[in-house]
Amino acid sequence: MSKIISDFKALNLQQQHEAYPQITAAYNAAKEARRQELEAEIRGLGFKPGEGKRPPSATVKYRSLRDPSKSWAGRGAEPNWLKAEMVESGKSLDAFRVG
Repeated sequence: MSKIISDFKALNLQQQHEAYPQITAAYNAAKEARRQELEAEIRGLGFKPGEGKRPPSATVKYRSLRDPSKSWAGRGAEPNWLKAEMVESGKSLDAFRVG
């Protein structure tokens, strides 16, 4: 591999500029061919490419007291609807907890 890199570095800037699209195209073609090989192998095993376990969706931990369609799993920033309802009702976060 280092020979390839040293050969490329030995080219002048114009030659590198001209070679780059060809190198990129060859790399992309090889990558696509390998992807197709792997997908054929997956199909040969009786599966579909891309098929598999998906991470479970986050469980709802908090729900709006006014609008039950609004919920929050407790991940990320606290939603604006929850902040507003807490201020308006004067209730704590625990009041919105599901279950």
